[in-house]
Amino acid sequence: MATTTATSTSTTSTNIGLGKYYASKVGELKGTVQEREADLQRLKARRNELNAKVRMLREELHHLQEPGSYVGEVVKQMGSSKVLVKIHPEGKYVVDLDKDIDIQALKPNTR
Repeated sequence: MATTTATSTSTTSTNIGLGKYYASKVGELKGTVQEREADLQRLKARRNELNAKVRMLREELHHLQEPGSYVGEVVKQMGSSKVLVKIHPEGKYVVDLDKDIDIQALKPNTR
């Protein structure tokens, strides 16, 4: 009977020792998981920042590749807000005037 008590005591202490060991391992792994999740969140934020920069650069590149403004010469006034404009390689166009432009300042052959 004394042998049984000693065996059960050593088994209990072994179970307690294993329990502490596994509890410490679980604690370490939880810490590792938290670190990795924090790294994942940081990397996702960085990815979003880089994607925003790429999107902005693509838009800027698209705007740079658009044709520039045409410079034309006034041929004649068509009315109070319309002017016939000749653009050298393209042809002639009737265009509306911006409200900030004085129609009296537009003389033929002005750009």
